[in-house]
Amino acid sequence: MIKEHQAITGFTLTAPLINPSTLRNAGTISLTFSSSYLRQELEQLNSQAHLQAALVSDTNRVLYHYSDSRVSAVDREKVATTATKGSLPELLQEQTYQGQIEPLGVSNSVAVLVNNSAHRAQLWGLVAPILTLATVMLAILILSLRLTFRRYQTQLTAMIQKMHQIGKGQLGERLAKTGNNDDLNVLATGVNDMLTEINQYVYQIYQLKIAQQDANMKALQAQINPHFMYNTLEYIRMAALDAGQRDLAQVVFSFANLLRNNTDQGPTATLGDELRFIEKYIYLYQVRYPKQLAYQIRVPDDLQQLVMPKFTLQPLVENYFVHGVNFARQDNAISITARHVGDHVEVAVINNGQSLSEAELLRVNQHIVQPIEGPPQSIGLQNVYARLAQFFGDSVALTLHRNDYGGITTTVVFRPRYQKGEEQHDRHDPGR
Repeated sequence: MIKEHQAITGFTLTAPLINPSTLRNAGTISLTFSSSYLRQELEQLNSQAHLQAALVSDTNRVLYHYSDSRVSAVDREKVATTATKGSLPELLQEQTYQGQIEPLGVSNSVAVLVNNSAHRAQLWGLVAPILTLATVMLAILILSLRLTFRRYQTQLTAMIQKMHQIGKGQLGERLAKTGNNDDLNVLATGVNDMLTEINQYVYQIYQLKIAQQDANMKALQAQINPHFMYNTLEYIRMAALDAGQRDLAQVVFSFANLLRNNTDQGPTATLGDELRFIEKYIYLYQVRYPKQLAYQIRVPDDLQQLVMPKFTLQPLVENYFVHGVNFARQDNAISITARHVGDHVEVAVINNGQSLSEAELLRVNQHIVQPIEGPPQSIGLQNVYARLAQFFGDSVALTLHRNDYGGITTTVVFRPRYQKGEEQHDRHDPGR
């Protein structure tokens, strides 16, 4: 027996029964479908996809038409009318609808259609809340960042204003620790500790007239160029505005190390420690002017443990940044070297900055070796020479001369002291 689908009438499927031996019609079989069950099955596909399904006979009669809850009455009527005209393929060609038309049996076809414009509107309805939420979150993030940097800038501006006052001699001022920025609070703590030390030493030296050399050295240690501090804070402010906090944290960290080292009351340090302190000092300038400044420090290993008064080399480097450097140039350079010269050690600070005339060099070199009269006013070359002479005796020589690079070379020569463990031994008795 051969069973072949022939036609669908309404919800009834009929097919003839053919005798395979005689090929005669032996009868007819019919299957009737429940419309509610068929609709229920179709709704499981997607009840809100603007979906329409139509069963059309070869005579363009719509045998069954399904539409989901999103299909409008106008859209449903359009598909039904087009189907009765046999023009459903034209809807697909016009790209008004997307879908497929497939034959069913011999004389029927099934069309599944989705309205493109309605479907796009539905998709936009789904995407729009997500985009709106993303836009709101982005706006909140941008606003939070602006508020954070505004607080950051406000705190920096207040600190810079205080530094202007401190630079004018108002040493009773203090930097306020406000906000949640740990880096700036660390900086403020370091500066405030330094100012406390300065006030203490100023009171001891200028108010009580204590002339001991140890007290003078502590006062010198507690001083730092306010102009340099202001420039550093100004750079931090610019870095906060133009870059991320990672770079700023590195600058603040290096500057905080300088402050901690500056408030250390130890009277002596090794040459290696002095140069590491100087390298941090130069680094802060190089961060601000990365393309305009280069530096080099060369010291033999056997001179690293050489003992000397603390803060005696840093003023020599600071003189270059205060008087000699020109950041309008791209080739600023400074070099620090140390070497043995017989039984002496020579430390040279070499730069290619602004030079001096022979008359100016003669006047400076003569002034260096003059005795200091009255309380020391700054960390100058005269003070450096006096402290070195007190420590190393009459073996010390501090001179400035012009070099082949168009700048100034500052040379310090002395008989050294070394440190072994906790003990110090002299190659030279400074009192001899």
